[in-house]
Amino acid sequence: TGILIRGKTDWNFIHQTFFDYCYARRFVEQGNNIFETLLASKQGVFERPKLIQIISYLRTYDHPQYLRDLQNLLFSNVLRFHLYDLLLNWFGGLQNPKTDEWNLALKILGDDQKFSRLLIAMYGNPEWFKYLTPFIPHWLEDEERQAVTLGYLRSIIDHSQHETIQILERFLGKSDMWNEQI
Repeated sequence: TGILIRGKTDWNFIHQTFFDYCYARRFVEQGNNIFETLLASKQGVFERPKLIQIISYLRTYDHPQYLRDLQNLLFSNVLRFHLYDLLLNWFGGLQNPKTDEWNLALKILGDDQKFSRLLIAMYGNPEWFKYLTPFIPHWLEDEERQAVTLGYLRSIIDHSQHETIQILERFLGKSDMWNEQI
């Protein structure tokens, strides 16, 4: 009731998200594979909503398959930029990331070419903070990673003020640059 509404000439879904959910559910339950499907497609703009809906559905429906597909997608060199970027931003915005998701994130963060892109995708998301905390002091010591890491800390300071200050205290007085940043 209330999902389908009668239009002048046809029926419409009242909520696009419900349609997306139904599409993702059907896709997965038919045994389709998002990684293989994307690689076989032209990877155009119409694939963008499919990617996010399916991977989001898999996260709760079949977590082991979700992890396999996510890993294949995140470490594939054949995924077009707009899809990879979309997936990385979705991943960086995850609420309540699990340890196995952190393990994938850690592999990406270990890649100098991908580090900044993922950490920027995590900006404003304090959900990753508990995993990132042990690494942040080391990244702040690394001139290549310092600016992006400070940007992440700035983006979550309202949520994790005490913890952020604890991390930055050790850099206070280290140099004029650090004093200015802090």
